[in-house]
Amino acid sequence: MFRFLFTLTIGVVLGFILAKMRENVADQSRLREARDEAIRYRAQMAAARQSAAAEVTTAPPAAEPAIAPAEPVQNDDLTRINGIGPVFQSRLRAAGLHTYAQLAVSDSDTVRAAAAAADWQKIEPERWIEEAAQFAAGE
Repeated sequence: MFRFLFTLTIGVVLGFILAKMRENVADQSRLREARDEAIRYRAQMAAARQSAAAEVTTAPPAAEPAIAPAEPVQNDDLTRINGIGPVFQSRLRAAGLHTYAQLAVSDSDTVRAAAAAADWQKIEPERWIEEAAQFAAGE
């Protein structure tokens, strides 16, 4: 009976060892395949870099744009208008409204959109336009 149990135990242990060895061989095979794939990708990337570098060096230099420098924009102090503070002034300027004259000829929807006021903020673009017209006229 002892000999049978000993032989059975040895067989189970050897079976376990052989199964682990097969798993190890399979893992090594997968690792080799992944390494080979990484090497192929690395070679493709190097070839792509070389062709991109060749295209850059052979491309003709871009011509300088023939744009005249913009004239400096005259900025009126829009904060003199009641209801326009520094924040609204910067938003109006970002929308291209820099002077009293520009604001005076704008419509209220454009000014409202440029001011981008929050829902809780009460703005009166019609009044701003009227005051801007007065300032533009020199009053």
